[in-house]
Amino acid sequence: MPPLRLTREVFAELPRQTHSGPDPNPYLSKILRSHDLTGQYLLWGQDLKGKAGKWKPWITSRSDASTVNCHHLVVEIGCHFGDVLCQMSLDNPSYGFIGLDITLKRVYKSARKLQLHGASNACVLYFNALHLKHLFAPEELSGVVIFFPDPWNKKKRQKKHRLLDTPFITDLYPLLNRNGYIWLKTDSHEYFETTRRALLEKGFAPSAHPPLAATGPYVSSFESRFRSQGVSFQEGIFNKI
Repeated sequence: MPPLRLTREVFAELPRQTHSGPDPNPYLSKILRSHDLTGQYLLWGQDLKGKAGKWKPWITSRSDASTVNCHHLVVEIGCHFGDVLCQMSLDNPSYGFIGLDITLKRVYKSARKLQLHGASNACVLYFNALHLKHLFAPEELSGVVIFFPDPWNKKKRQKKHRLLDTPFITDLYPLLNRNGYIWLKTDSHEYFETTRRALLEKGFAPSAHPPLAATGPYVSSFESRFRSQGVSFQEGIFNKI
């Protein structure tokens, strides 16, 4: 199945099955059968329309989230299999968390992990982060977490595919509230430095303060792999000013 990055629609629906034989992507069938996930822990397409500016009350009012009072909203771009998203939501029950990813396998596994751990203050969206400005209202977000985005550094011409560039940062800036932050980890030192310069030019400042009430360590599967291989990485927190 093609990833969402190949689709131009902002609120893309799930891919369609093109024949009656075996599904080439088994996670499409898993999602379509998972009525206990959809609409609560996993959302896409039409369910995302009209939620800009309303995400915090939606998380607070969910039937299985009666003890949640969502004062802050944090988005994880590229939630992978939900390890960080789940741990952050369990550690910070007064926050709401939204994970984004572009593959069916990742959003399904992340949503199922949230459900199994009772992380009712979090959900996962099948959504391309390039369209973030259509998903959230100005100053709706307290923070954005981006751990190990694809650096696209195997060939020079691939760098145009990077998520963190000046146009994306320009779109993201008004969505963050006062002192809202971007928390970045990457194993590409060049990508980190390029992004750092772009953030400073846009109006962010480096911060040494932990961005959440409980701060982790929040180790993703990528970070675990890099640590085991002795690969170094860089980390930075940048506050909107």
